[in-house]
Amino acid sequence: MKKKTENKGLLFILVISMILIGFWVYSNYFLNLETPVEEPETVIINSQKEQVVKEDISVGNKELKEKNIAVNYPSFGNQKVDDSIRRSIEMRVKDFKESLSEDRDDQSLEITYEIGEYYNEIKSVKYTYLYSGGARPATEIECQTYDLAKSERIFLSDIFKEGSDYLNKISGISYDYLIRSSDKESVKIGTVPREDNFSNFMLYSDRIVFYFSPCIVDACAAGPRQVPINLSDVNLFLKDNYVLKEGGGVNIVEIDGIKEGDLVNSPLQLEGRADGKIWVNNGGEIGRVELLDDSNNVIVGGSLKVSSEEDGVIRFKVSLVFDSPKTEKGFLVIHNEGVEKDGEKAVHKVVRVRFK
Repeated sequence: MKKKTENKGLLFILVISMILIGFWVYSNYFLNLETPVEEPETVIINSQKEQVVKEDISVGNKELKEKNIAVNYPSFGNQKVDDSIRRSIEMRVKDFKESLSEDRDDQSLEITYEIGEYYNEIKSVKYTYLYSGGARPATEIECQTYDLAKSERIFLSDIFKEGSDYLNKISGISYDYLIRSSDKESVKIGTVPREDNFSNFMLYSDRIVFYFSPCIVDACAAGPRQVPINLSDVNLFLKDNYVLKEGGGVNIVEIDGIKEGDLVNSPLQLEGRADGKIWVNNGGEIGRVELLDDSNNVIVGGSLKVSSEEDGVIRFKVSLVFDSPKTEKGFLVIHNEGVEKDGEKAVHKVVRVRFK
């Protein structure tokens, strides 16, 4: 009887000891843990998909919203490409958060995008990053082009032949285009023939458009700039799978009898052809041509008069009468006034010329 009593007493002491040890662990560990700080809620919303050009590939939109952040970016239904896009956007948002000033609450980031298409499985995305309230540039432009069939990003070196002089060609065309309305020194620096100067581009079936963020090729107040280049003007430099094929149509616009560096004098009779899918016959005219001197002063201009239309090709002609300029070199600029974007004329061809 005595032994049973002693066993009960030991059991009681053991239970009490376990309770005290448990209470000590709880009070010294769990109660001292820091309460986690709540992060701003990130909401990803899949919006309704919109069809782009062909029904078999659609582009979805994804949206990210936080305090002072509003982001939209595309989703192509290709996991590898979509993951690459998402990581790129997340890095941009992360960099913005790390740059925030604690004493300012007016800083914000807005990201929007546009889609361009070479053909159904090659898409370009142009992002516009709008920063407000901070010290960094108000607007930045970034472009990315993807081959959805290969799940790969496309760079200039994937489009143009290795060992060709394509960078000098692109640089020259861009310089001629921008110098007409930009700061000469900025254009000279921003169009140096390096791949990183021309990394932001949108690829279409008939042209490649290069974008420059503010302060790169012009005064910051001038905003982003763009340079459209016909693929027909760089056709010799393109890799085989991007070369424009010969056919019965016409690549945007072609001028008969005038090539780079030709001598011109008054009266200058011009004839040519334009793609009827892009150029519109507006009362017998499809656009304008301007002759500029080497200082970008307009010497003379005229309307492109329609002479005939057949099988989607519009033929035109124009006569330019002018006094010989003081400069030895100049530019022949042809554009379609019916296609304008961001206040800029849609220039479709720039040809260097010389004066007698």
